[in-house]
Amino acid sequence: TRSYIQKAVNFIEQSYMQPVTIPQIAEFVGVSPIYLTKIFKLSTGKTLSEYLNYYRTQCSLRMLTETDENINEICEKVGYSDVRSYIRFFKKFYHMTPSEYRKQHIE
Repeated sequence: TRSYIQKAVNFIEQSYMQPVTIPQIAEFVGVSPIYLTKIFKLSTGKTLSEYLNYYRTQCSLRMLTETDENINEICEKVGYSDVRSYIRFFKKFYHMTPSEYRKQHIE
């Protein structure tokens, strides 16, 4: 099971900029989506979707503090097609909006 989890994490970390689905991840790992979903949650405490969204928002942190790109550009670069989803997940993990994060960490 550990190697399945590692393969899933690797896939997410290499593909997070594109739209990623659970069936795609499972196919890459070589197991059924239902099985992968179950063992991933048991092993990591996060669902595959939560991990994907957490990883995407984490990747955006550096862009927020080290570039002048606007929130829409950053959100697209980390794989979100919808800026509202990006902001919602960002707030869920960091308890502030991307703009607030940027303000706090640049000043």
